[in-house]
Amino acid sequence: AHGDVYGHNLLVQQDGTSALIDFGAAFFYPEDFDVERLEVRAFGLLVVDLVDQVRVLPINQKEERALTALEDIATRCQDPDVSKRPRFSECLRR
Repeated sequence: AHGDVYGHNLLVQQDGTSALIDFGAAFFYPEDFDVERLEVRAFGLLVVDLVDQVRVLPINQKEERALTALEDIATRCQDPDVSKRPRFSECLRR
């Protein structure tokens, strides 16, 4: 697991692609360890960072609804009860 999926560890290249960098917090885990629900918390924090950046721009109602939905996902991803956090597949569906 990467262990540190936050905005400061994403490198955006000139062609628009991005790469995850800095594997200093990476770790191995047992097969029965539910690492996805730990990593999804970092994803939620990343979503908050991105939404905050977009909110400084003028947005329309449709974009506002999309940002609100993203904020809802981000909140769920950060639930203190790890077992209640969504999986990435659910985040993608929403």
